[in-house]
Amino acid sequence: MQEWNRRQFGMHASSVTYFYFLAIIPIFIFISVLLPFTDIGQNEIIQAIDAVVPDIVSDLLDMVVTEAFQHASALIPLSVVTLL
Repeated sequence: MQEWNRRQFGMHASSVTYFYFLAIIPIFIFISVLLPFTDIGQNEIIQAIDAVVPDIVSDLLDMVVTEAFQHASALIPLSVVTLL
């Protein structure tokens, strides 16, 4: 019985982790859509990202922020659909 409980716990933990991971992607899209509508400028966001993340990831995230500021209105319907 105790062995069965351990297996069930592992199965539930892995499924919760899987669904949390799937939920993170639409949330990041939604946040990137909202960034241009805040009082925070693009350069401030890029500087904050560069201060926190490693250099390898920094270039990618800088590109994502730049794209989000340039094409914010095009991403709104995509983020709403993926959040549903």
